[in-house]
Amino acid sequence: MSPDALKQIFEEEHIIFSAQSTISLISYLNKSISEIEKKVLQAMKLKPGFHFLTTIAGIGEILALTISLETGDITRFKSVGDYA
Repeated sequence: MSPDALKQIFEEEHIIFSAQSTISLISYLNKSISEIEKKVLQAMKLKPGFHFLTTIAGIGEILALTISLETGDITRFKSVGDYA
């Protein structure tokens, strides 16, 4: 968001400055998170069912990886109810 756009929303200069700082921080953190996610995905050996998890709405690669790692060997659950 540009300073001019922020000036249309806020009047006080200190609030505009604070908003710009927050936007910059969010942008930096988003970039860092993306880099971390890439490194994690490169380092992990993905299980065969991993890509099926990503077909579920709302489950991206990192959440699918988390579910996969936490689940472990799915055959250890006798039924679907035991997994849930």
